[in-house]
Amino acid sequence: MTVNPESHLPALKITPQGKKIIDYLAIATLALPLFLDSLTYILINLTDTWFVGRISTDATAAVGAINWLMFVWVMILACIGVAVQTKAAQAYGSSNLTKAARMAWMGIWAAGLPIPFYSFLATQGAVFLVPFGLESQVESLALLYWFPRMLGGSIVVAEWTLRGFFNAINRTRVAFIVSAVVCLVNPILNQLFIFEWGWGIAGVGWATTTSQAIALLILFWLFLQPKMRQIYRTHNTWYPNLKEIWQITRMGVFTGLFMAVDLIALAFFQMMQVELGVAPGAATQIVMALLAFAYQPIVGFGEAGIILVGQSLGAGDRIWAKRVGNGIIRLSVVYMVVFGLGLAIVGKWAIVPFVNTSNPHAAEVMEIAPKLLWIAASYQFFHALVIASTFCLQGAEDLEFPALVGLVVSLLGFVPLAHMLSFTDRGGFIDFLPGLGFGVWGGWFAYALYMVILGLILWTRWRSDAWVN
Repeated sequence: MTVNPESHLPALKITPQGKKIIDYLAIATLALPLFLDSLTYILINLTDTWFVGRISTDATAAVGAINWLMFVWVMILACIGVAVQTKAAQAYGSSNLTKAARMAWMGIWAAGLPIPFYSFLATQGAVFLVPFGLESQVESLALLYWFPRMLGGSIVVAEWTLRGFFNAINRTRVAFIVSAVVCLVNPILNQLFIFEWGWGIAGVGWATTTSQAIALLILFWLFLQPKMRQIYRTHNTWYPNLKEIWQITRMGVFTGLFMAVDLIALAFFQMMQVELGVAPGAATQIVMALLAFAYQPIVGFGEAGIILVGQSLGAGDRIWAKRVGNGIIRLSVVYMVVFGLGLAIVGKWAIVPFVNTSNPHAAEVMEIAPKLLWIAASYQFFHALVIASTFCLQGAEDLEFPALVGLVVSLLGFVPLAHMLSFTDRGGFIDFLPGLGFGVWGGWFAYALYMVILGLILWTRWRSDAWVN
């Protein structure tokens, strides 16, 4: 990434007239590996979805019912890695390279703390599904997938921590290369575990957890290479500091809380669609998987926002942090709007590979899913504002406000509205809520409105400069 030697600010270009402008080429150089890294997550998710689809439509609905709920428990602590990325970027911006490495070690220490917690969760999946009254076949399949994914929760936290460190020091290609390796390993493990060893849907979970463990080992090996030890003292900064571990953990939990409440809301939303029927549940799961091509790469842009805003603040220039964050938001909006419309136009051609045409629900899934893509296209502008604004605020350590807003808008607004629009009176999970009975269309309209409101609030927060200390 280009760093102007006079100002030490990231993504800065000075014109011949002496004017400071954003170097979008520098942003692209930094963000492209993050963008591609995010695409690898999509490929892994789509690979898993494809393998699950080969098992049965019930298996697809089962993963849809539990996927977001599972991610809630992982993400609320995995965002320790995001906190490490913020603190390490600030340290890098102030040229304190040893501190950047120490932040990574504090994140690793923090990642080890929840091992007993995730082990407990792995055995208690049935407790979390009781309120949703899923069909017995769908619930049993969901629990088989839940166990291995929860058991590997701390692996994800540690992996994200090391990814955050490498991203913060501008070595964003590292995460992409490691993820590319996982993309190659994951389908092999899926085929082996699901079909060759006969583990079924549990094999999908074990394949993902094993792939993440391999990624962690590679990252740790790179972290301790001789050049890293020489420049960053990665071998001499491992000793725990309780104050710094607490600071990283606190930041990670607030960051994770924002993502978790969104995922909790989506978990309820997904389960509502499954409750409406196998076809609405499967169609929603497939469309959500495809929409990852719109929003997951923007996570890459967002991570670049954390890095650039954090490095700018570390260098002591809040004005430049604001300008470079605005550049990230503009890029995010353009990509998501264009891709969302393109996906809706493609329609059925995008859906076909994920539907088993011999299944009795296949025709209904093919009828519902393309229409859902058009609803999704309507809110991509605002979804981009949600993602990019949140990451820029995280780079500035503005964590409490997004978490509180997410909690209120997601759980107190979106979830009850989706329930009322999806079900008739006394239908669904919550008897006391009135029901309008619009089915899957009502639920998706509520989701679109949720994105509009949350996007405008977070973008306004970023524009207001309230995050400036």
